[in-house]
Amino acid sequence: MRQMRPVKRGRNIFKSFAIVSYNLIVPSSSGSFLDKGTHGKTIHVWRRFSSTWALPFGRNRSLLKDSGPVVSALLSDWQINGILTYQSGQPFTVTVGAFDAGTGISNRCPNQVSDPHENVPAGVAFNPAAFVAPPAGQLGLVGRNPLRADNYFNTDFAVLRNFRLSSLGEAGAIEFRAELFNIFNNPSFTLPVSSLSNAAFDRYVSNSTAPRVIQFVAKVKF
Repeated sequence: MRQMRPVKRGRNIFKSFAIVSYNLIVPSSSGSFLDKGTHGKTIHVWRRFSSTWALPFGRNRSLLKDSGPVVSALLSDWQINGILTYQSGQPFTVTVGAFDAGTGISNRCPNQVSDPHENVPAGVAFNPAAFVAPPAGQLGLVGRNPLRADNYFNTDFAVLRNFRLSSLGEAGAIEFRAELFNIFNNPSFTLPVSSLSNAAFDRYVSNSTAPRVIQFVAKVKF
């Protein structure tokens, strides 16, 4: 695994933080060569960027710091936060699914007869015609985790404002925050159905994350 964590800070006005991770996990196997391959938890690329920006307007800031009390009250003490996350798709294995009396195995590997990434029908994860069940009593030649699910992308965003309250002490304030999770409403799914015997083979059937969520928060600080 390789990680980079660059950090950039700027006089308490703008702060950002980034993590970039690359990894590859290849499990050892004492069985068939078909059991060797990329581990199911391998995420080739994982990136997260987060930032906090105290807007430079109003009192004690570089812009409009000498504005009147009304403008200062409207523009001061605003802050914007954001988190962007991206990761490559998780690998998964295709199986036949149905029990085979000749081998005594119910999760045999199929055979691959074409490129599963070509001629992919709309709304599915891969071309189901690329895989066929081997003859009874035989094992297929598809190895471990030959496919990957869709990449994951998510953006969270927040806007907050502090209203200072001297009656609560030097640090007294009420913080109002508007938070938007998955602001672009990007869909993210669990692994697709990968069993040939399942009627939903090659389809995504459930979400792994929630759709866009908006919430408002008030917090008293003293």
